[in-house]
Amino acid sequence: MIATISPSSLESEETLFTLNYARRAKMIRVVATKNDEALHIRKLQEEVEMLRQQRVADQTASLQEAPEVEEAYRAQMEVLRLAMQQSWEDKQRLSEQYEEEREKAVLEAKRVEGQVRSEQRRRLELL
Repeated sequence: MIATISPSSLESEETLFTLNYARRAKMIRVVATKNDEALHIRKLQEEVEMLRQQRVADQTASLQEAPEVEEAYRAQMEVLRLAMQQSWEDKQRLSEQYEEEREKAVLEAKRVEGQVRSEQRRRLELL
């Protein structure tokens, strides 16, 4: 590096800046390193090939499972089709039936709770 300075006292500040820059530039050390990019590219290509082989194996396995999956989908579609064909009266009847069953379950729970409380009272009286 060549640093040009001026002997003029008017340019002393500029000369000082130039000398400081030259000193800092002289301290820079360049260390050459080997570019490992080719190695990384090769590893990535191997990984891509492995993933492609895995994808092919997965597709082969899924083709073997396809009949069971297709049958399950057909069954689900049939259930949905039947649900769509139900009339509103049928749906209301089912809803009322579920409501009655729920009310019976609530009454049964209250009855059992009453029995438990009466049994607890009886046991406390025995103590």
